[in-house]
Amino acid sequence: DAIVRAGGVYSTLGGNLNEFIALFTSIKHTTQESADSIATGLRTIFARIQRPETVDALRELNVNLRYTREQAIALGNVNLSNQFLKPLEAIQAISRALKDIPESDPRFERILETIGGTRQLGRALPLIQQGEVQNRALNISRAGVFSLDENAEKAQLSLSRQTAKTVEN
Repeated sequence: DAIVRAGGVYSTLGGNLNEFIALFTSIKHTTQESADSIATGLRTIFARIQRPETVDALRELNVNLRYTREQAIALGNVNLSNQFLKPLEAIQAISRALKDIPESDPRFERILETIGGTRQLGRALPLIQQGEVQNRALNISRAGVFSLDENAEKAQLSLSRQTAKTVEN
């Protein structure tokens, strides 16, 4: 349900399925809300973090949500200069910036409200604070991809052998 509701938006922003699952998992792990509620929250958050006023507000905390020219060159694509970061990278950058700011600090609340709005604060907070859960979920999903690739290779090898035996017969 979450992928149907918010996966397209996430993909449009340059993210992939494994990253989406990791972000979704971090919220689900903390809130136990329904997939529909989390997906709605993620859609809102992804839309809001691209707004110019959000980018400007975060820049005040030395968080740049757009690739600098140096980053673009390092990635081997000058065209990325001033383009929005991938969603997971943006969330991680915001998380790093807010890590050193106490939750009681008005800036912390202002940034969370800027990112999620009043209705999505309950989803924005775990999204920003659960980086460890996100990393674990991302590593598990990536390991699953490698496992699938290995199994596919084994199946293809077995099929090749069967084909060779059939040709020999």
